[in-house]
Amino acid sequence: MAPWNAALAVLNSLLLAGVGGVLLAASLAGWLPPGTLPPAWLPGPPEPGGWLVAAVGLAFVLSGLHVTYHALRPRRRDAVSAATELGEVRTALAAVEELARRTGLQVPGVRDIRPRVQAGRDGIRLRVRAEVLPDHPIPDVAPQLQARLREAVETIVGARVAEVRVVVERIAAERRRRAE
Repeated sequence: MAPWNAALAVLNSLLLAGVGGVLLAASLAGWLPPGTLPPAWLPGPPEPGGWLVAAVGLAFVLSGLHVTYHALRPRRRDAVSAATELGEVRTALAAVEELARRTGLQVPGVRDIRPRVQAGRDGIRLRVRAEVLPDHPIPDVAPQLQARLREAVETIVGARVAEVRVVVERIAAERRRRAE
């Protein structure tokens, strides 16, 4: 959401929440004398301090706070951006995950890999769950996997990699057999 639209959404929703708060307080405190609200607003004869007015006020308050929250909350980034001479280039995080998966499978000793990518202000963070082959020591495979992933993402995507975390979830039972 653009900053101007977010500011308008916050202003309007806070106004709505304020009106709702006044309605709620007035109805619960019994401050609504008969005939305060037009009869069209209430089904049947108007009741001063009625529960319907309180419910409408509460709905306004909740609606206003809900819109304010969604206008102000930080957005989850779905792509990384790089500026070039001709404009902006955005790479989807799903594309970065696929690159990491393909790169990780090329590392000797890695049988399977499931990467997750998060984009932050300081760069890309990779969280990798890997399955390694039993004849490859994890202390040798993990740093090699981290280095290859960092190099591939920084070279191909052009974004800084802040962190590569590797969790070895499984040690494979046996090597995959090739068709002969």
